[in-house]
Amino acid sequence: MRSYAMQEQFSRGRRYPEDPYDHVRSMFERDTDRVIHSRSFKRLAGKTQVITGRRSDHHRTRLTHSIEVATLCRSVARRLDLNPSLAACLGFCHDLGHPPLGHCGEEVLNEICRRYGDSFEHNRHTLTIVDEFEQKYATCPGLNLSFEVREGIVKHSAHTDLASDPTLAEFDPALHPPLEAQLIDYLDEVCYCYSDLDDALETGFIGLEKDILPALPRFRDLFESLAARYPSAGPRLIFNETLRRLMNQTVLDLTGQTRENIAAHGIETLSDVQRASRRLVDYSLDTGEWIQALKVFLRRAYYKHPQIHDRRVENVAKIRRLYELYDEEPNRLPARYQGMIRSGKLPRHRVIVYYIAGFTDFYFFQMSQKFGL
Repeated sequence: MRSYAMQEQFSRGRRYPEDPYDHVRSMFERDTDRVIHSRSFKRLAGKTQVITGRRSDHHRTRLTHSIEVATLCRSVARRLDLNPSLAACLGFCHDLGHPPLGHCGEEVLNEICRRYGDSFEHNRHTLTIVDEFEQKYATCPGLNLSFEVREGIVKHSAHTDLASDPTLAEFDPALHPPLEAQLIDYLDEVCYCYSDLDDALETGFIGLEKDILPALPRFRDLFESLAARYPSAGPRLIFNETLRRLMNQTVLDLTGQTRENIAAHGIETLSDVQRASRRLVDYSLDTGEWIQALKVFLRRAYYKHPQIHDRRVENVAKIRRLYELYDEEPNRLPARYQGMIRSGKLPRHRVIVYYIAGFTDFYFFQMSQKFGL
């Protein structure tokens, strides 16, 4: 492991001290197991990645996506001589705070919070889940994860505004997170871009000849080259091979560019990483442009597909109505959440939003049907 990797002996430890009874797993490996055994992680199996409901048995959920991100993070961290256990743990837990119905669920819950001068953001909510909402141990609330995992949860996105939230004061906003955390946003993007393209074709929302090949020249050029090389393979197998190779090229580019950035900034220690003039994980300019082109295509052809858009509008309206129902009749909430409202530690709107954020898509539809929304 490089000297600028996050090494366990330099960890700031856990909020609640524990007896070091486990001599088999490292701290970050134990954190990973705690995340995987959490109820929030299990619920990711029922949460939308893009497609709501079971249009196919093979499209991604938040759970399968999180597994893909975590295993890729582990591999890239090893390639960069970073800490693979920390990187994998952050990959597994990066979406724990996502509400049902994908990003539209997050947007409507944030919209509700803004009525009260508040906000909802899934990374911040992930920290709330692992620090407070999970109930596993008699000795402390939450999962009692290491500081570095908790820091990576709230800092992996460069767009998170830590300075405006006094409850996050322990995570110095002036310092970049370790490289293991910086990997998350990029490898999350790599996974969802290529897997969403795969899912969109698998479920019939877009076509290969009609949509993908005309709109994405880089994909088309490689596809045609591989089709000529493997003439007996059908179009779907050539698509799979093209996707696999493009994803591999993207990961290799990210790894190479990050190494160049580390060298260019004279990085030798973890402190150098934290105090660098910019984050160090990045693509080359050419690959960055390709990923942006792929995202624009997916947004136009897939995320805004009429069938997906119309269902999203309908479901967002149901979330609003469900919130209003719980706000008017908080006795419909589970006893734990009613107690949170009575205690006054959290405002009513946030308790309700947190409750809804924990729903799977299936449970959301159950509640919508139960209350006739």
